[in-house]
Amino acid sequence: MKSKSLAVKSDLFRVGFVVNTQKSIWAPVQSLRGLGYHWDLKDNLLTVPEDKIDKLLVSFDNALSQSSLPAWQLASVTGSIISNMLVFHNVCKLMTKSLHRALDRREGWESRVGLDHAARRCAFASKTAHLRDPELRNLAEGLPLRAAKVKAPSTTKRYSRAFQKFRGWSACFEEFVCFSSDELSVALYLEFLLQQSFPYSVLESACYGINWVHNLYGFPSPCDSKLVRNVLEAAKRELVKPVIKRELVTPEMISSIRNRFAGPNANLSDLHLAAICVTAYSAFLRYNELASLCCCDFSFL
Repeated sequence: MKSKSLAVKSDLFRVGFVVNTQKSIWAPVQSLRGLGYHWDLKDNLLTVPEDKIDKLLVSFDNALSQSSLPAWQLASVTGSIISNMLVFHNVCKLMTKSLHRALDRREGWESRVGLDHAARRCAFASKTAHLRDPELRNLAEGLPLRAAKVKAPSTTKRYSRAFQKFRGWSACFEEFVCFSSDELSVALYLEFLLQQSFPYSVLESACYGINWVHNLYGFPSPCDSKLVRNVLEAAKRELVKPVIKRELVTPEMISSIRNRFAGPNANLSDLHLAAICVTAYSAFLRYNELASLCCCDFSFL
């Protein structure tokens, strides 16, 4: 076989063809690179070369560093994922589903497309890009849906709505990225909510939603920073109404009730009210205990 390949090489040179010596293989091999994949015929493995994975991760980083990007750039990222279909199989379809929906909303190839859920799918794909074993790749397919079930459905919807509001606000500013965001953008969003006179529950839900999305995809949460915690604590002190403790009932209060409702001209209803107040105070009774008393429970000495 080697002698025949050398004869072919010689014939190509003789007729004037320029042979690509870097890519041509003139000896039989069981491992080679072609069509963008690494073919291992000995172990029957089809893998993605390291440099191709690195290039794919770079495109992910460029996309995730922006809250919106040109449609042609998003299409390039989508194409990079699809080019690995033979290796990653259904993972590519899962990761590009939202990307295709975002591209369908484009007005032109130069128009900017917002990254919402599509960006989070890219982020997860960048974490699973190095998986080569088929069994591990199959396990990775179910991770996003499995991780989303960590909370109750109602809680998941509430957190998702809170994060979507933060995403809509951050989309108004090119220097901010909703995912993965930094502590400054979250702190400024909380300050915006404060100035708009939103209640504390809205600020708390915003932090829960942002924290939930970042933890869901394995990114550090900006809500764990001291800056965000301090802003949230300051908002709590400013917006939450202070607890007003009830005043203690004093003997003087009971005496004034008795003098008013148990006087010489008191009727049966007034005497009934005065007796209830004196009995409850003297025996330390709650209302339900007082309401359940019967005549047989009393004895007069």
